[in-house]
Amino acid sequence: MFTVFEQVSEWFNVNLLLLSFDKTCFIQFITKSSSTIDMNIDYDIGSVTNITNTKFLVIVIDHTLSWKSHIDQIILTLNAACYEIRVVKLFMSQDSFQMVYYSYFQSIMTYGIILW
Repeated sequence: MFTVFEQVSEWFNVNLLLLSFDKTCFIQFITKSSSTIDMNIDYDIGSVTNITNTKFLVIVIDHTLSWKSHIDQIILTLNAACYEIRVVKLFMSQDSFQMVYYSYFQSIMTYGIILW
């Protein structure tokens, strides 16, 4: 009898893909008022760890599905963008500056907005 991990590994092999079990983890989504259930997922050579948040295509996904972690990450990026825009503003025309703003600052702000 195959374990789930052997079946998943076999599916990946058949489809010419490789799954790294060392990097595999899971998120247990909960509401803010509930607590987590202690879950252990063990397999032959190790275990899959439970994490509270992860980054997926630059969007930080939290186990409570709140946006706090993601907003904290965006604030750091936007602070750097503000500084850089402020520095280059002195050396650019209004049209060039507007292009830099839209391509840099606004692209950070609107990335992943459909998920928000």
